[in-house]
Amino acid sequence: MKKIILSYIAAICCISSQAQTKIINVEDAGTLSMLIDDSEKYEISDLTLSGKLNGDDINFIRQMAGGSQFDGFTNGKLSNLNMENVMIVQGGSYKSGGRTYYYTSNLEIGQRMFAYLEKLELIMLPKTLKSIGAEAFYDCINLKKIEIPDNTFSIDIEAFSGCESLEYVILGKNVEEIRNGRVFSFCNNLKYFIVPEENGYFKSIDGVLYSKNGKTLIRFPNAKSSTYSIPQDVKIGDCSFSGCISLESIYIPEDLTEIGDYAFELCENLKTVNIPENISVLIGTFSGCTSLTSIVIPSNVQRIFDSFNGCENLKEIYCKNSVPPYPAYFQGVNTIDCILYIPQGSYDAYYKSEGWRNFLNIIEIDYTSTNNLDYNKLSIYGYENSIIIQSNIFTNVDIYSITGIKYNFSINIGLNIFTLPKGIYVANGEKIIIQ
Repeated sequence: MKKIILSYIAAICCISSQAQTKIINVEDAGTLSMLIDDSEKYEISDLTLSGKLNGDDINFIRQMAGGSQFDGFTNGKLSNLNMENVMIVQGGSYKSGGRTYYYTSNLEIGQRMFAYLEKLELIMLPKTLKSIGAEAFYDCINLKKIEIPDNTFSIDIEAFSGCESLEYVILGKNVEEIRNGRVFSFCNNLKYFIVPEENGYFKSIDGVLYSKNGKTLIRFPNAKSSTYSIPQDVKIGDCSFSGCISLESIYIPEDLTEIGDYAFELCENLKTVNIPENISVLIGTFSGCTSLTSIVIPSNVQRIFDSFNGCENLKEIYCKNSVPPYPAYFQGVNTIDCILYIPQGSYDAYYKSEGWRNFLNIIEIDYTSTNNLDYNKLSIYGYENSIIIQSNIFTNVDIYSITGIKYNFSINIGLNIFTLPKGIYVANGEKIIIQ
């Protein structure tokens, strides 16, 4: 009897083990549910598919992978999905988001197709895939890597936003459009991008995603570093640092004339940043940066739109333009306690201007008298991979590498942190070592 029971248990374990992996060819789109028995639907963890899939098949796969927070969770265990030899075709529907139904299009991962699937860890996309829709993998919090096929040419907004476990992204050689940096926002563990040399539109520089010519920073990987120095002659793309919660300090070259819309939105741990003097427009730039306590707005800035909304811990704003930038919104800023410093003679203009007039403490100061460099009013030292400058004046500082490269920094009142390559530097005749 004991042998019979043991044999029975072994048989059950064998069946259970076999049920974990499945290879299926779907000849007719919409029939996947007929090819998987109800008894194994929620037991399969590794599924390899080929053939044609439509919306009904996608809906079935979603149920196998645990469903979503909107449609109700299932006991599905699907974590590894291989769709390399699949062709997605129109027809049928899938559900992801309350009562909303989505419909498939030919050769496309559609909007929210795999969104909210927390069980999903690995997916191999179809070789025939042409495009990836908005929020396609939104909040797939356990997805670890993604490789975009060579035939894919576009990735829409927030396609991988919230993929917290995503560590690296491999772009296919024909990807030509990434909607903006929000495609990879809140990918908290993203370390680097890999781009093949054959790709004519993008390239990776030390893991950071740039345009092919290296002139536009497309996306900074959140887990790369807590500090970063934008290279000279580089444009900051729209949303390129969006949701980088690890970022604490950023240095922007003084010759930069444009910052992309919402470039640093929701960088909730960003404490130190400089705005170059030649910037004239700020759109959503620092919205949701809750760790910012002080900011200097240069005299050339003429428009501010949603740039400081949600910056609830701002204590000081230094605005150098005698004409209040417009429109200016400060929703979420404590305008009762935050002190606004403005140029002498401009009090009436700010007091009457929409947005600015909400500040209770508006103080005029003479910005022109603080532009002469006095090293006695500065404390400069190296720490890890950064140069730290503590100042009680507004000024500019030149720092030289031992090879003769000049770095010019615009210094604000308070603590200034700038990231530089490892090496030896000289400021005011003093040697500074960055290790």
